[in-house]
Amino acid sequence: MVKQNEMLIGIVIVAALLLATGTINFGGAGAIAPGGAAPGAGIAGCTLSTSQTISNASYNADKPGTATTGGYPTYFVNPATGELNAGGATTVPGGTYTMFERATSYFSTVKTVTTGCVASVPVSVLQKAVDTAVSLTAYENNGITALAVGTENLTIGASGSATAHIKMAQSAAFTHLSGDSGKFAVFINVTAGTQNNYSVSQMSAVFDGMPCVAYTSAGLSNAATPAVLTGVYLTGWVCTGDFAANDGSIHELAVRYAAASGINPNAGAGTNIGIVGIDRYIDGTTGVLSLGAVSETGAAIQTLQTVSVNVD
Repeated sequence: MVKQNEMLIGIVIVAALLLATGTINFGGAGAIAPGGAAPGAGIAGCTLSTSQTISNASYNADKPGTATTGGYPTYFVNPATGELNAGGATTVPGGTYTMFERATSYFSTVKTVTTGCVASVPVSVLQKAVDTAVSLTAYENNGITALAVGTENLTIGASGSATAHIKMAQSAAFTHLSGDSGKFAVFINVTAGTQNNYSVSQMSAVFDGMPCVAYTSAGLSNAATPAVLTGVYLTGWVCTGDFAANDGSIHELAVRYAAASGINPNAGAGTNIGIVGIDRYIDGTTGVLSLGAVSETGAAIQTLQTVSVNVD
């Protein structure tokens, strides 16, 4: 009986010490907020009266003082699975969080932040403005003679090849072809003639002297093509490159067309060359943060821009 009393006294003393140090709290400072994480669980000795939150603000990457508009709420991402953290804003002090931020007409941004022992953590994210009106002009094989669609054609000939040179210029200062990925996709669709007129394996694309890689092997989350492409999809690539912040240069996308063996494409056969930036998006089916040119619905993540090239 004496030993039982001594044990009971010991338990009472330990409980009193825990209450005094705030380790156990029944509704006072440091209590677990309903539906939230245990405040202070991430940092030893950190006690907060409320759950910690991250407050974000998004700015133009080239003009840090200019806030973006049309922003989406901040999402927290599970780096191991890529899934979004439902509920979002409640965090554990000292935790590391991957933030996904996106605004209309800006390339999305993912940022990693480690919080401290403070109730509110202000974070600034920087996004690149999308160039939605890139100047696209197609030139003949010599890179000098402009192609007037409908009157001049890119001449290939039977079993031959020719290169269309697309001159690209920034439409407005501080606008971009791509965001953090530094990449954009290129698609070719045949609007007149047939896919059998071309030897896709011999076709290629080069941007500013750097070869582009096949679209289907570029490691994107989704290798779908834009649903708005008319006619027959021919082939595509992912190119690396971008406009500088205030870019006065003319950049070149060279697309090599190749005729199928023994075939001369029909006179005036129409094709479109489309470009769209590689961007992050939330997959509507899986809920996973993904990277690509096109979402799971077939919609381009950013504005698809095209230039027509007739071949013969």
